[in-house]
Amino acid sequence: MSSAYPSHLTAARRRLVLYILAMVVASIPVLLDPGAVARGAGVVYSSRLVFDYFAASHALLVYVWIPAVVLGAFVLVLFPGAALVWSAGAARSAAQVLLLGLATSTVCVSALLEVTEAALARPLAARETVVVLLAAALAAGGVALWRAGGRELPTFSRSDRQVFAAALAGALVLYLALVPKFLWESFNGDGAHAFESARLLLFQAVPFWPHEAGAIAGYPGVTTFLSSYPSAWFVRLFGGVEAAVRLPYLLFLSAGLFPGIMLLIQHARERVPDASIWLTWSALAVFTVVMAFSATYSPYHADIALPGAQDALLIAWFLGFAWACTAGRHVWIAAFGLLTFSTSPAGLVLLAFWVAAAVLLMRPVPIAASLTAAGTMAAAVLLASWAPEALAALGAPAPGSEHGAGLVRRLLRVNVTDWKRVLYVVVPAGILPAFAIAAVRRQDPLARTVAAVALVQFLFFYVQARISLHYFAPAMVLPVIVFWRVAGTMTLRPRVLNAAVAACAGIALVLSLPPDLAPHRAARIVGGGIDERVGGYEQAGPLPFRASELLFEVFPRPSSDRVPDSAYSESPLAWLYYAHRPEARGGTSYVLQTVDATAPDGRLAAQRDGMALYITNDSLVSRDVGLLPPQSIAPIYRISKQTLFRGG
Repeated sequence: MSSAYPSHLTAARRRLVLYILAMVVASIPVLLDPGAVARGAGVVYSSRLVFDYFAASHALLVYVWIPAVVLGAFVLVLFPGAALVWSAGAARSAAQVLLLGLATSTVCVSALLEVTEAALARPLAARETVVVLLAAALAAGGVALWRAGGRELPTFSRSDRQVFAAALAGALVLYLALVPKFLWESFNGDGAHAFESARLLLFQAVPFWPHEAGAIAGYPGVTTFLSSYPSAWFVRLFGGVEAAVRLPYLLFLSAGLFPGIMLLIQHARERVPDASIWLTWSALAVFTVVMAFSATYSPYHADIALPGAQDALLIAWFLGFAWACTAGRHVWIAAFGLLTFSTSPAGLVLLAFWVAAAVLLMRPVPIAASLTAAGTMAAAVLLASWAPEALAALGAPAPGSEHGAGLVRRLLRVNVTDWKRVLYVVVPAGILPAFAIAAVRRQDPLARTVAAVALVQFLFFYVQARISLHYFAPAMVLPVIVFWRVAGTMTLRPRVLNAAVAACAGIALVLSLPPDLAPHRAARIVGGGIDERVGGYEQAGPLPFRASELLFEVFPRPSSDRVPDSAYSESPLAWLYYAHRPEARGGTSYVLQTVDATAPDGRLAAQRDGMALYITNDSLVSRDVGLLPPQSIAPIYRISKQTLFRGG
């Protein structure tokens, strides 16, 4: 009996069925055991693991089962977008499937989960979230099968299969190498803020806080809110543990940033060396170590939840935008432009730099793409200006304004003599790729445009008196693209060149490692002594967050000259989180409550805005203030508090 479809379409459908079956099989671990990540995170409470780096007694759970669960979650959230863009013919390579699929899923999956919770009028439980995601993936697979009846679908080449394999292997190796950073380290203030903003999306459709919440209401804003949505996927799936907002970094890196790099390396090339696929991960490994340990405002340690995950997503979207502009894909220019703008305040700057560099350096001048990009930026700015009024009309909280005019103020103060800042981009890029920026004569127009954006982005922040390491994140990554686009013009034999890349990356990795790799626990110790009686935290109510700021009446602020040499400090957001982790609870030293509640035994330490802080154990408070955690920041990346907070 003959087939009703041409043979190539039948083959396309067979491939799709295999992909759908593979997705279902991969999702089994997370369907069976979404609580595995929380159990792995809880290991730190039941052993002296906090002083160690390898969990030998929990190896099967931590190093085998959790990766399977996390992989299943990644496949579930990626599959809907990837299936739709592939079956529509919008993505024709592995890198396109990953990056365009991530972008599509970020919008579609986030909307689906928010609508589902709104319909239920409650947050989704973990297994319910898995079921919703699986249903969405199967529905997307069904749409793809239907479309396969009317079009020829692209097939994946050997190079594409290597891209998929490298994305998976890179994420797995980084997880295994940095397990304590993902699972066991205590939140710092940035990490706790990322978690609370993601958790807020379980109760409302936007991650914006009412002003009654206090300082936390300053972030996120209209240019920083987007990363909260995919982070919220994993808070639903894995529960309220630190890893839920740290593991998304691996998704953003392997399905966003890495394929974005490959898109620009591969553009207009029939074939690229296999080494460029695998050795790109040597630079990304260094970049990850920098973001995981040193990119922070804390004097002690970085938290990969923020800014690491957000910066990885920002760069991924920007690379998608650059590729779309180069390829003349106007719909994706607009899509990636809006995603870039809403992920970080640096997004608009990057978009503008790209358009300017492309007009100046590309021939013929990409007029149509530049006009689309300019229109997208104008639309984004207009939408951002209308957002507060629109949200107010809907009864939703206004966006935070933490980054509103900060950039303009920073540009008024400059510092051009801190040459150490050059290391902030040369070393994280893997050393050797950074020198490709200077190889102007070997660069084709695309490489020259990427190099120009990298250089200008670095200089833009280099001259500012007030900086943070993560400001330079795009300039850490872009040289990798330039290097591999000019590598073919070098006279060195490929094996020698590849060995040099690997050796330089190894040196960069050693330079980027901190002196102390042990996970930090100070925030857990302090938070475990807090009895928060204001109420409403479990529903993301605003008042406990405002009350927690009273702790600064006992502890100095992180910007204080006493910190970190003679006194301990951290954001109250981190302490408040551990006050609500039953595993962290210890003897009560602090009581937070409303002023009209019955006073506990102890002394009144502070009172403001209807909230009160009581101290019930002065000796434990003295111990807490006197904690001196190690500085787990690589020496070459340490930035003074004066530069971080004030500029100078």
